[in-house]
Amino acid sequence: MGAIAGLGPAIELADVDHPSDDVEGTLARNIYQRHVIFGACDATYAGGNSSGLNARVFRNATEMASTPTLKL
Repeated sequence: MGAIAGLGPAIELADVDHPSDDVEGTLARNIYQRHVIFGACDATYAGGNSSGLNARVFRNATEMASTPTLKL
């Protein structure tokens, strides 16, 4: 817990362009990864504190999904 400086958003974009039962092909393609996007680290959540943390996903300024506030 002491090693966690804060939390920030991360999104992985994936491509599924071959059969999922092709383990060797999946590993050769870097497990479907296309891009990874990292947001800024928020020190409010240092130590792994997730009190009050929630997530909202927008597409073209329209909210597509959200989570309730976490209470861990």
